[in-house]
This record gives sequence, C-alpha cells and structure tokens, in this order.
Amino acid sequence: MKLSKAGENLKVELNGVGPMYETFGRGFLSTDFTATPVVKVRVKADKAGQLRLDVKDIDGYSTNLKPVVQSIAAGDDFVDLYFDFTDKFEQSFPTKQKVNPAKIVQILFYVNPGGKAFTGSLVIDEIKMMTADDAKAKK
Repeated sequence: MKLSKAGENLKVELNGVGPMYETFGRGFLSTDFTATPVVKVRVKADKAGQLRLDVKDIDGYSTNLKPVVQSIAAGDDFVDLYFDFTDKFEQSFPTKQKVNPAKIVQILFYVNPGGKAFTGSLVIDEIKMMTADDAKAKK
C-alpha cells in the first residue's frame, strides 16, 4: 500500500488488499460524532470494489460490530459515498465494547475487507462529517 499526494487529493495505491482486512486511515483530535454520524467520502477508483469505513474512539474501540460498507464503481469521475454510523457505535472484535461517539480520534478505510484481493488505486478528494438529515438530502 502506498499513500501519496495527487495535487490536493490523497492517492492510495493498493496491491492485493482485502482478504486480511488491511487498513489505512488517519488520526485526528478527538471529535464528537454524536450530531454528525455520517462521513461523506468523495472518491474515485480505477477498479470496482467495496469500501468500508470504521471509526475508532479515544479508548481504541472501533465500530466493527455492524460494518458500514459502500460499493465503489470504477470510473474517471469522483462520486460521493455516505457512511452512516447512526446506532453503529459498537465493537465486536477483539472484545464487545461500546464505542464512544463523542470522542472519535481515527477513521479507518478498508477495501474489499475479508473478500477478493483488490489491486488498483483510489483517489480521495474530500472527507466530511455531516448530520444524517444533511446526508439524506444530498443522496
């Protein structure tokens, strides 16, 4: 996996990821997702696949009980994908835990998690938190 800047965008080059739940992501200052549980990702891919997002809280607990996954098509244009974490702030692995939505510190991306190996690239233009109502209005 290789991460690089492509202009103002993040380019992610992936080689055979997926079957082993490989991840990439970014940490940030503690952020409250209580009112804004939807993450919008503006992305394009050179190959179709599944994109999953988990968020991790300040205690290291990750939203993996009910995975939030979107399909991404191959194409030259950016598309907006919405990942709604409403009622999904729970961890099942490695232990069952509540994830604290008021203290989220990391976003983790998975491509084809647990599935067919993915070799290709993604370009991420924007990552934005929003309310569920705002996300519904945009779809």
